[in-house]
Amino acid sequence: MGLMILVVLSLNKSVGAYQGNVSGYLTPATRTVMVGEVFNSKIFVNSGTNKISVVNLKLNVDSSKLKVKSVVANSGVFGNVFLQEVSGNIVNIYIASSKNSAELPSGQIEVGTVVFEGVANGNVEVGLVEGWEVTGPSTTGDYSYNLNWQKGVYTVGSAITGQDLVLNYKVALANVNANGAKCLNTPSLKISVVGNGQSKTYEGVMPQSREIVGNKLVFGGSLNLTGFNESGGVAVFVSGPKQLQMKYGKNNQTAVYGKAGGELALTKSIDRVYDFSAYPMLGGDVVANDSQDGQDGVINGVDFAYIKSRSLIHETVNEGDYLQADLDGNCQVNSNDVNILKMSLQKKQGELY
Repeated sequence: MGLMILVVLSLNKSVGAYQGNVSGYLTPATRTVMVGEVFNSKIFVNSGTNKISVVNLKLNVDSSKLKVKSVVANSGVFGNVFLQEVSGNIVNIYIASSKNSAELPSGQIEVGTVVFEGVANGNVEVGLVEGWEVTGPSTTGDYSYNLNWQKGVYTVGSAITGQDLVLNYKVALANVNANGAKCLNTPSLKISVVGNGQSKTYEGVMPQSREIVGNKLVFGGSLNLTGFNESGGVAVFVSGPKQLQMKYGKNNQTAVYGKAGGELALTKSIDRVYDFSAYPMLGGDVVANDSQDGQDGVINGVDFAYIKSRSLIHETVNEGDYLQADLDGNCQVNSNDVNILKMSLQKKQGELY
């Protein structure tokens, strides 16, 4: 049987003592993993429009069943890391910012990353324990926020518990300086699988890992292909929120596949990982022809005009925030984003077959 991991809320203060409410959660919110599998979970706090200066979280984990290999605070957003450690069954992460109020982060804030490893079957609850703190500037003297922790559910076992085929993948983004991408959050992907006349599309796919390989930003994950049953001769199509659709027909692909179909063989195992990161997705498909919302699968003059107009005013956001026209993720739209789009214009259209 699989191991069910529940992320639960443990409140330790009276709501009346707070100046407002924020939410906290792990992503991915759901994940199926096997004993021996290592995976990343990111910790987020969503404060809406409230500015946050301190986040101090303590998570309780039964390490006899779910081992915590490491915890890393997101120093790029807060600057000051006071604690990022595992002590017994407790994961501690304590970060703060010394910036002035106007520069403090708000909205969806990435607090840090926990690396887990499934070690044994059993039931484990991962919860927030007493001693947590989320604070921000206030004119009233009530600096603390009430933290509403949202559930995340993971399943861990010694064998595949479902009957779905699995796509284990790695993808990368082209022309992005990984070390400077402070506003490039984990992208929501659209993944389509095609094989021998059968096809299935999965939208809103969130990668479970993010790593820097050389100077390349690589995202990885495991996708259960519910509703897709073709295991041989498969091709995979992947696009991001700003990226054209790219076709991947073989492992370690480095250029256009160039022919119909694919060579990928899918199984129900988590052991086989297909690495597509050497043929990264091209950025520039940021708006559709008829609107500033959505994409149309093409990089053209409409996308160029959108990015160019924002580069002229150097549209800027705080670290960890999002700009649709910020292709390199450096928190500002500038000439480099225009240059990235120009390089992508050689492709112009997403790969369709």
